[in-house]
Amino acid sequence: MTDVSRRSVLGIGAAGLAASALGIVGPIAGAPGAQAADPSYTSAASLYLRPRFASLRGKGFSLVRSGVGVPVVLRQVADLAGAPAGATDQFRLTFSTRGAVPEQGTYSLRRAGFTPTSLFVVPGADGTTLTAVINSAG
Repeated sequence: MTDVSRRSVLGIGAAGLAASALGIVGPIAGAPGAQAADPSYTSAASLYLRPRFASLRGKGFSLVRSGVGVPVVLRQVADLAGAPAGATDQFRLTFSTRGAVPEQGTYSLRRAGFTPTSLFVVPGADGTTLTAVINSAG
C-alpha cells in the first residue's frame, strides 16, 4: 500500500498544484481527497488572475464539492517563491475557516456576483487554513 502524505503531494511543486487547479491535469492519483473533476470544472485563464482575487481579500466565499459548501474567508493573496513580485498569474491564496477544514481536493469557489472557479486546495498544518496555488505563467 502506498501512503501519500500532504508533504509528498506538496513536493510536486507549485507548478504541479497549479496545473491541477487549472484543469491541465486531473487530481493527483492516490492523493487523499483526489476526485474526478465535476462538470462545472473551470479552466478559463481569465478566472485565475491576481487582481480578481486581491480585491476580495477579507470577503466570504463557499468552497463547494458534491453539493456541500464550506464557508471560508479569503485572508491572503501572496507572491510565490521564485515568481516575480506581484505577478498576475503566479500567486498563492490563503483561506481561513472557523469550522472543520475540508480535505485536500478540487472545489468550486463561489460567492454572489463571482464566477464560480475551480481550485485545488490543501489544508494548512494549523488546522484553520487552506491554500491554493495559481501558477499559470507560460
